[in-house]
Amino acid sequence: YSTDLICRHALDFLEADATLPFLLYVAPVAPHSPNTPPDRHVDAFPNVEPAIYPDYDAIPSPNPPAYLPSEPFGTRGLKRLKLGLRTTLISTLAVDDMIGEIHDALEADGRLANTVWVFISDNGASSGEHRLFGKECEYWICHRVPFVVACPPGVCGGATPGVQDFDNYALNIDIAPTIAELAGATPTIPVDGISMVPLLTNTATTWR
Repeated sequence: YSTDLICRHALDFLEADATLPFLLYVAPVAPHSPNTPPDRHVDAFPNVEPAIYPDYDAIPSPNPPAYLPSEPFGTRGLKRLKLGLRTTLISTLAVDDMIGEIHDALEADGRLANTVWVFISDNGASSGEHRLFGKECEYWICHRVPFVVACPPGVCGGATPGVQDFDNYALNIDIAPTIAELAGATPTIPVDGISMVPLLTNTATTWR
């Protein structure tokens, strides 16, 4: 199972040398199509239903784009939608397992307190909004992605454990300059993003 294989490679990398600073980039295919579930989780989420937002199975009015389906979901379409959503969620459980194993490995050798975690996806996905399913649309549902940066106080002095920042927003272009500053490196070429270290250390006086 590919997610488990990627996890083993990640653990091998971490176990090769526990004394050096590291940057580990892990990019599982899950939950991308075909959303193949791992055998251990195959029975999960048996009754999952799509979230019914106001734009679910509806098209904008007036002047909807011509490419949107003109008819509401039928029985076959709803069955396909629910199956796709369920297998997406199930395959994500394997990603959760992988994160847990990496976490436990770092905790076991004492590096967890000095490890910064960055979680981000490459795209969102529609699950019935505007009668669409998948990632290729111009609506917010296809563009918003989870983006979490967790920096422990041992790395980001001034950080308060458990505090979440919902007032400031960051972009994927901010990841590189943030890693560079945390590593004590100075980029040799101009960068587009902004280091998030001031946010992570609660020292920011201004932000975008």
